Amino acid sequence: NWNSDLEKSLDASFAATRPYHTRQKIKGPMQAKDDALEFLETFPDPALHLTTVPAAEMGGISNAQLLEVFPDNHWSQGAAMAVRLLQIGSPAVAVGQGGYDNHSNEEMSLRPKIESMRRTLSGLKFVLERLAHPEGGTYWDNTVIYACTEFGRDGTFPDTGLNNGGGT
Repeated sequence: NWNSDLEKSLDASFAATRPYHTRQKIKGPMQAKDDALEFLETFPDPALHLTTVPAAEMGGISNAQLLEVFPDNHWSQGAAMAVRLLQIGSPAVAVGQGGYDNHSNEEMSLRPKIESMRRTLSGLKFVLERLAHPEGGTYWDNTVIYACTEFGRDGTFPDTGLNNGGGT
């Protein structure tokens, strides 16, 4: 349509007036805008409104059922949304938990985080094993789950095993 064409033309004109190194940085946001427009019709799907439309269903699992599998926290809701985004065709989804950079009281503060991560990963396995993947098998068969951190603990403190390590 004309407004989309005008916007693309204005974006291209803007980029063309910038130095080469700046044009390279502009490409990412311009591509993100194009990608968002490609999925624009998908966003109103009730199955993507996890908390406000609990009866909405995708792949035989309702939003209420999906959320029931995961712990009741923000990170787990992100994991539930990641499942839905995979179902609508997203090739990759990133979900972050955060909050692991503790400098004291690790015994008390890390335990709930690790338990939440364990329950969320178990929930992902449970749900993804039950969803048929369009290319055959299940989503569990076709999904890589990668957990990482920017630093680690190496267990050299015998009483707690929670000293700052050199990274993982």
